[in-house]
Amino acid sequence: MYPHLPDDISVEWLVREARAGNQQAADRLFYLFYRKICHFFLRDLHVSVEMAEELVQDTFEKAWRKLPTLQNCLVFESWLYTIARNVGFDHVRKLKRRKDPTPLDPEFDLADSSPPVESLVLAEMHIREMWNAMPPRQRECLYLFYMENLTMLEISARLQLGADTVKVYISKARMTLRDGLYASEEDVNDVKSKRCRA
Repeated sequence: MYPHLPDDISVEWLVREARAGNQQAADRLFYLFYRKICHFFLRDLHVSVEMAEELVQDTFEKAWRKLPTLQNCLVFESWLYTIARNVGFDHVRKLKRRKDPTPLDPEFDLADSSPPVESLVLAEMHIREMWNAMPPRQRECLYLFYMENLTMLEISARLQLGADTVKVYISKARMTLRDGLYASEEDVNDVKSKRCRA
């Protein structure tokens, strides 16, 4: 399919070449990761195949635009999955906005309720902030552990880190996300209390 590129080229080389404007290298990266990213959307968002394919296209379009900003070619895959997750979040938010509002009873007290969509969006925003603020190695270890289902030893081998280091990174990343979840709950409660006082 790619007569000018050998089959055993590394992802790192392809990323460097794609960043330099080599279209064949960009096409090969798309070919290598298309099915993985499509499976990610099918599994995590439970969307149709057609919608998953659209989301993959969106993911790669954003990736190509942001590729010049990727400093470390070794983390291309986890970086690509981060973009895919953000595309997924955007898709979920758009779906929630499109839903017709439920007819309300005239006597329904708005001050006593908080739309679940608001809570979800606030939680997503906090988690995404925590994720983006996390050191790249912690983020990568956590992703490989939970999303790729790799063992700590497998992560250690892939990233060329000590097993204890991987364990510490995953533990710190979990604590960071847990703090983000608690923070999001506090913000939701703050929004509710402000609404009640208004």
